Amino acid sequence: MVEGTLSGTGAASHAVVLQANPFPFLGGWWAVLRAPRARRGFLRERVPGATIGSVATRENLMRAVLDLPEEGIDPTLDFIASRYQDPVLRLLDNAPDEDEEITAEEEAAVAEGRADIAAGRTISHEDMLRKYG
Repeated sequence: MVEGTLSGTGAASHAVVLQANPFPFLGGWWAVLRAPRARRGFLRERVPGATIGSVATRENLMRAVLDLPEEGIDPTLDFIASRYQDPVLRLLDNAPDEDEEITAEEEAAVAEGRADIAAGRTISHEDMLRKYG
């Protein structure tokens, strides 16, 4: 179900097109819903074939596997196996989403880091290893 409100001048007279580009994002964008003109700017439409959860994910995974070149099969299997064998990766995979607000101090630190990068005030990984081991 897609639901929302179009706002702005003449919103009620615009048609809505919902597009998708499923994983592995190589097929380009295609329309999954062409809704009629929104009534008074409000849209509520069912999306045919839309699924939530593992069905769509499994289909996308199968499509990606079938499209793998021969030389990509073994590394992909190794990667999948590593997700189950490494306890740290399992822990990270199952960790809850971050739900804390970013503080002004954290935002300032990120801005300072980005400014340093933009100004070229960086040290390469190799230089760090040479200096600090």
